[in-house]
Amino acid sequence: MRQLMQIVVLLVSWMMLLLPLPSHADWHVGRLDLVKQFIAEQQAAPLVADCAAHARFVATTLPLYTRIEFPDGALDTGQASILPWNQAFGNAKQRVKVDTMVLISGVGYRKPERSKPDVLQFRCGYSANQLMAFDYNEPKPAPAKRRTLRRVNRPSQKQIKPSAR
Repeated sequence: MRQLMQIVVLLVSWMMLLLPLPSHADWHVGRLDLVKQFIAEQQAAPLVADCAAHARFVATTLPLYTRIEFPDGALDTGQASILPWNQAFGNAKQRVKVDTMVLISGVGYRKPERSKPDVLQFRCGYSANQLMAFDYNEPKPAPAKRRTLRRVNRPSQKQIKPSAR
């Protein structure tokens, strides 16, 4: 009986390890399809298309945006940039050396939908054509309106008349 329980536990453990693979594979296939779509429809260079696909995936998994779009022309060579870069990508947790920097612009539609989308700038750092780092200019939330306390004018002691009893 004990051996049977160990086998069941082992099988369940293996199943739990294998179950996430199809969803990861689906995401990877979907990303490759999106890269191909950006190349075909917007004449994007392969690295630009890869950066845009990554940007769309990452930004929409965060709580701020429902969708990210790249207007016509945003991914072509006139607006997107591929720059040689021989230094660190960032100065914080993504301080990784990259040889190519891709810069693209897009628009983000917030949750809940607002009338005007945010203009976003995405940066992707590549080393040997492999994505190593990513960031974008997530807008800061609008500052909360400060409530001002109104001064209550209280009558002075001299102004208070004793009540007639």
